[in-house]
Amino acid sequence: MADTIHVDVDLVREELSNFVSSISNCASLFSDIQSNFIEGTDSVWNTPTAAKFIDSVCESFNNYFEQFNSYFDEGYNVFLTNANKLFESQGADTVEKQDLEKISDLAREWSEQASSFNVPIDYTGFAGTNLTSNIESVVSELESMNTAISNAVENGMDGQFCDGVKNNISSLITSANSVAEEYNSDAVKNAVAEDQLIQHFQTT
Repeated sequence: MADTIHVDVDLVREELSNFVSSISNCASLFSDIQSNFIEGTDSVWNTPTAAKFIDSVCESFNNYFEQFNSYFDEGYNVFLTNANKLFESQGADTVEKQDLEKISDLAREWSEQASSFNVPIDYTGFAGTNLTSNIESVVSELESMNTAISNAVENGMDGQFCDGVKNNISSLITSANSVAEEYNSDAVKNAVAEDQLIQHFQTT
């Protein structure tokens, strides 16, 4: 029996939409990190040591965002181009290019020169809820993008471009996991433990 190629225009259209939605979801997750973790830290830990720690988090993410925005400009353009070629070949309507939501840099907006300081009893729980869980969700969205591409290729879209885009997504997954590892619970505990202001309260 001869091999066949299944062509499902509606499914490819749906997966293209899913790909774009995942990019938007990532932007929302990073926005949550900005508001709930970067800014939210002010209410639980706002010593000068905390400010340095948060600035380090911002720097790591902002370096990551340069890679993220570049890869998805390219990946979306290639996905859309190949999907539209399939749609045209089947006499179906093409899809107009959307403006992708850019990932904005993170920045600490609270001052390290506060008149009063918040000292955390347990900062790891706060970081786990507002940082780690969001990074895990970003990785899940990236994995969904790879799935969307694979499904589209399996349903009639030219797959020659696939490896390059999926390799870029895999690289973003690796980098996201690296950031998560850099600021895991042990790193958070160590950062808090090094805070001399906290050490002062623990010894008085």
